[in-house]
Amino acid sequence: MKKSIYYLMIMFILSACDSSNEEIKMKFNEVECQKNWAMCLVFPDKEYTINRLDKPKKVAILDSGINDKHPALRGQIVAKYNVINKSKYTKDKYGHGTSIAGIIAAKQNDETVQGINPLIEIYDVKVIDDQGGGEVSHVIEGIKWSMDKKVDLINISFGFKQDVPELRKVVDEAIERGIIIIASAGNNYGLNLDFPARYENVISVGSINKKLESSSFNSIGEIDIFAPGEGILVFQNDNKAVLEDGSSLATAYVTGVLSLNSILKHNKQIKKENRINVITYYR
Repeated sequence: MKKSIYYLMIMFILSACDSSNEEIKMKFNEVECQKNWAMCLVFPDKEYTINRLDKPKKVAILDSGINDKHPALRGQIVAKYNVINKSKYTKDKYGHGTSIAGIIAAKQNDETVQGINPLIEIYDVKVIDDQGGGEVSHVIEGIKWSMDKKVDLINISFGFKQDVPELRKVVDEAIERGIIIIASAGNNYGLNLDFPARYENVISVGSINKKLESSSFNSIGEIDIFAPGEGILVFQNDNKAVLEDGSSLATAYVTGVLSLNSILKHNKQIKKENRINVITYYR
């Protein structure tokens, strides 16, 4: 039986009339595309232009913290909150949050770990502890903090196995306020999607490999969009670049592309299905 595979392509049209204070032109050569195949899949023309809007997109990354000393991320973070110990200290000892932030927003660098949109403002929300564990209550508080900061998007590159009414309630409230939530479907090897990705109005993300095949670790269920998630070049918290796999990485690609979408500037309440632009392949 033929299997339909969806993958992320360019999901944005930058308005020609956008006022901008800064412009970045991104280009990739063949060598760079070999190192970072995902960027060249998302941007098949191997180039694109980013304009800084009068009000840069605010992206909350709920994760294990971010290494804000990394050269490619320095100056990107505008606010921090450690939900676990109620402080502004968000050091990323686990390393996952730094990898996610790099995919979304890293500045150009020699490692070719190019972020989709280096002109966003990052809100670093530490909800995962130094061993990689997390509690639903911390995520709920992190979403509430992000709402208070009036962010445009929330990236959640992890999930939980059980539905928690309080989590569902705060997710619905954030979406009602016009915040877009993008969440990992989970690396569950054929088991059900994680929460909050399973919620109706959250954009759920699965992974594909370089051959545009669904990753073996994907969850099953109604996944909204698939993006690169295997052999992805990412930064670790020690500044080294390594190859990693996971739907969490695919989630970061979707968040990055959505942060470029000029539609968000004009209408945050646009329906979920209209934010998703996919191409179907049959294998």
